[in-house]
Parts: sequence; structure tokens; C-alpha cells
Amino acid sequence: QQVLRTITYRNVSDDPDLADQLISFVVNDGVNDSLVATTTITIVAVNDTPTTVGISDITVDEDSESTVVDLFSAFDDAEDEDDALLFSLEGNTDSTLFASTVIDASTGNLVLDYETDKSGNADLTVRATDDDGGYVETTFEVILEAVNDPPINEIPGNQSTAPDVSLIFSSENGNTISVSDVDLGGNSIEMTLSVTGGTLSLSTVTGLVFSIGDGNDDVDMTFTGTLGELNTALAGSQFAPSSGFTGTGTISMNANDQGFTGKGGEQSDTDNLTIDVLTPSKLYHGTVEADDDSWTTVTLGTSYTSPVVITSPSYTKEDSPAVVRLQNVSSDSFEIRVASPSSG
Repeated sequence: QQVLRTITYRNVSDDPDLADQLISFVVNDGVNDSLVATTTITIVAVNDTPTTVGISDITVDEDSESTVVDLFSAFDDAEDEDDALLFSLEGNTDSTLFASTVIDASTGNLVLDYETDKSGNADLTVRATDDDGGYVETTFEVILEAVNDPPINEIPGNQSTAPDVSLIFSSENGNTISVSDVDLGGNSIEMTLSVTGGTLSLSTVTGLVFSIGDGNDDVDMTFTGTLGELNTALAGSQFAPSSGFTGTGTISMNANDQGFTGKGGEQSDTDNLTIDVLTPSKLYHGTVEADDDSWTTVTLGTSYTSPVVITSPSYTKEDSPAVVRLQNVSSDSFEIRVASPSSG
């Protein structure tokens, strides 16, 4: 009996036959066998929860393309097929890094789409659940490494001014000059401005540190400061044409972020602004012989914007009174007719 009590039954199959198992015992005392003793063992199915080999940590640069994580490879279940498992994202310690985190149940892919201009770390926890509610979880880290973004200059379209008349860059005039940088933070940015056809003066130099020029009537200037300090100085800055100069002037604008902030080193942006210093238009004047019978076309020597035609009849005291009539005034011509006051 002692020996019989030490006998155990252990199932080693993950998919056993669930029919009752009959076990018979016969004891022999060395001469005779005992009667057969039979016992019934009932097999009760027990759910095997899914297992996981884990998901490797992910390290990518800021603004990278999407990352696809194969969950079918990360999880397994002895009883259920891969596509029978229910996958869910149970934890995300920094959701601001992601534009979306989507699990495709048919492919078992977790697709990580990253937000623009975001960097940092997040721990993501994924759960796999089987048909019987058993589940397993694994956590992995996503590291978005900061990449230095370049500064961006904002300049207006081509500008114009008259000789010896300064041109002011301001929001009121709709021609603001400014610079931005999404990852500069409170660090300093370097600005270089070079001018042809005149000089440039900043509206203020508060907070700026100059290595070239001083911000007043400069042809060339290089200085550093925060974004706020630079943009305050650029707002209200003015271009002064050289005395008597007419033609095309330029302002070259180069912003260098000095490596702030992230991988990739210094980043810069260069833009050129054209300023036309216009030659004043000459007045066109002359004498035209016209009669009451027909219109006379006058062709101007140049093209004008919104021309204004001023006429006056010329006659002696012996002549009958007359009026001048105009029609079809365009940028480079008009039609004229001299008529009596009563005529149409």
C-alpha cells in the first residue's frame, strides 16, 4: 500500500485527450497476483496563457518615418493561432511623442507614427489576450533622439522705394522680416545681414551682441541674441538707399542656430530680398491738334500706373468756346477730342 500511495499521474501534453483515463493496478507477492484494482482519472482542461519573448527597445531620430512592430513574433500561445490573440496598448508614458499608435489585428502590426519636431522617451506596454481571457504583457522603450532643425527666415516679396526715401519693414507696412526656429529654445542665434544699394538700421539693439557693425546704418552686420531679441530688432528696421542711388538694392539674410538643439550640428538659412529704388516717372506733356469731328489717339512715351490726364483747350479770344473730352485712358495712351460746350 505504501508503494501504491507514491504513484502519481502527470499530464505532459498541451493538448491532452480529455476522455477519462482508467488506470489498473495488480500487485504480486512473489507468488500470486492480487485482484485488479482500477481507478478513473478525469482530465480537466486548463487554459495556457499567452507567452512573450519581449519587444526590443526602439531608437530613431526625430521626424523619422513610422516604425512597424511585429506582435505575432513577440507573442505566442500554445492553444490559439496568432491572429486569434487580441492585442492592445495598455500603457504609454508619453503619448505626445506620437501622432498615432495603431494595431492592425489582421497582420499583428503595431504602427508607431511620430509627431513632428518631437523628441524624448516613452515606455509602451502591449498586452496579448487569448480567447479564454488569459493574457501576458511586455514593455519596451521608444527613444526619439533630437535632431537639430534649421532656422527659417521670413521675408516679404520684392520691395520698392523712391530715391533717398527709407523703406521701413513692419507689420503695419505688411513687409515684416523675422526668423523662427522650433528647437532653439532660449539659446542664442547668429544673424548676418549684408546690404547693397544702401544701408540697414535695426529698430533696437537691446540684448544683441555684435561682432560686425553696430546695427545703425550698416552695410554688413553680424550679431547674436535670442529669437525674441532678434525679431524685436528686425521689426521696424529700415533700408536707406545710398544718396542719389536708383536701381536694384538687396538685403542678404543668414540665420545660423549655432547647433541648438540636437544632432546634426549647426543649421542655417539664407534668403535674399530685392529692393527696387525706382527712377521717378517723367511727366508727359505736349500739344495735340484735335477737332470736333473725330477722336484723336495720343500715344505716351512710356507706360504709367493709374495715369491722370490733365488737359486745357488753347484758343484765341476770336475762337468759339470749347471743351476737351477724353476717353479710353490706358497706361500708355488716351483719346482726345475738342468740342463745343453743347456738343456730345
